[in-house]
Amino acid sequence: MRTECLRKVYPRANTLDRALTVADNLAFRGRYFGMPAPAARRRALELLERFGLADKAGAKAHQLSGGQARRVMIGRALMHLPEVLFLDEPTAGVDPQARDDLWQITASLNETGQTVVSTTHYLDEAEALCRRLAVIDHGHLLACDTPEAIKASSGAQTVITVHYDTDATPATDALHSIPGGPHDVAVDGPTVRVRTTHPDGILGHLLRAGSAAGLSVRDATTTPPTACRPPSSP
Repeated sequence: MRTECLRKVYPRANTLDRALTVADNLAFRGRYFGMPAPAARRRALELLERFGLADKAGAKAHQLSGGQARRVMIGRALMHLPEVLFLDEPTAGVDPQARDDLWQITASLNETGQTVVSTTHYLDEAEALCRRLAVIDHGHLLACDTPEAIKASSGAQTVITVHYDTDATPATDALHSIPGGPHDVAVDGPTVRVRTTHPDGILGHLLRAGSAAGLSVRDATTTPPTACRPPSSP
């Protein structure tokens, strides 16, 4: 029972009691963990207010949208103030607005000191919300580190794109002579695109090479890797 009080698992499937109101779903969970009825009721209403669901307190669980139900279940899992909250793919199958709401809730929980352990198949979600990532493949732990360190070790590439005002072919030799390679350089008319794991100084080289060839830059962007491939399993 002690271990159960310290952590709480939030399931992906909707497990709310359809016969109870939203507030009663939360209060019932609090009572299960020994909270006095008045305290459980107050805590339930506080969590609904925090998650933007105060107006749904008296609604039945089956009247909620998918995203609203996810928020209620997270609130229910927090009723007894667990030290660790486990989220099982919290944004799977929800619409973009609900996903954004759940991202904000998860981030706010962590900012207030709540430890959150989440599973997800969305690499952008893991990168945005997690300070540390564990990459698991068929039950094997392949990596566990910060998002930045995992991306660096996986060989994920930064893409640097420069659009000149005219055909960049005359500057091809200079554009391909970027130091610190190897780099993947592609020249397509006025557009030059470089893919590399070592992006430092490349944009400056492209700008200087273009200027030396009489080219003017119309636009330049640097796109860092936003998702990483897991390291190869042994």
